[in-house]
Amino acid sequence: MTEAPHVLLLDSSSQYDQSSRTRFVKALTSEGLRVSSGRARDAAALAYPSGAVHVVVVRNPDAIGVLTKLELHRVQSLCLVSHPWSPADIEFVEALDLPLLVVHGQENSVTPMADAEAAVKLAPDGRLVAVTGADHTLPSDLEDLVAGIVRVHVAQAHSTQSDRW
Repeated sequence: MTEAPHVLLLDSSSQYDQSSRTRFVKALTSEGLRVSSGRARDAAALAYPSGAVHVVVVRNPDAIGVLTKLELHRVQSLCLVSHPWSPADIEFVEALDLPLLVVHGQENSVTPMADAEAAVKLAPDGRLVAVTGADHTLPSDLEDLVAGIVRVHVAQAHSTQSDRW
């Protein structure tokens, strides 16, 4: 029996409330994923199993800095939810050799949709899912929907990346 993919969920406590995180983790696990979660700033110290991991980052302006502290050779895919883009992030994504999913609210007034579109176009294996009616607080109030989107991304990346392991 194949073990379920493992997701490392990283967020910024100042940007993402605990109850929404709990609902999102519950939705991800109900989708059949194993989840370790915590604050992005503590990512390097988080306990997660050896082997492959899929990283999901929620609304964290320091996401790319955090990712560089992880063992990137273990990461099979990256998903950024409501990510506030910077020029350094765009450079990182362009050099990324991983499947990238960007989940972005169409009504996001904090980070323009054009930034998410530009990043995905630069990524070697990038995909954008625009969520109608959602703003910059995504996945809040849409945890089940976003968890389903993430599950599909992780499943596709997990099956196509398994030969790396």
